[in-house]
Amino acid sequence: MKQTQLKTLYDRDFALWVEDTVNKLKARNTEELDWENLIEKVESLGISQRRAVRRGACHLCNEQKCLKELDC
Repeated sequence: MKQTQLKTLYDRDFALWVEDTVNKLKARNTEELDWENLIEKVESLGISQRRAVRRGACHLCNEQKCLKELDC
């Protein structure tokens, strides 16, 4: 698929865009990748993971604080 068609695919059917992108990556077909959206998704994945780690750490800290207050 051409770049303009991929952007349309991304907007129209995200699941199909992911499948198409994975297939192209596995085939090492980098010429037809939708680089703009792929980079955006990888960057946002990293941000989401950092947020999840921070939330988990805060949750653990709050549990430890509660345990100390309850003297458990």
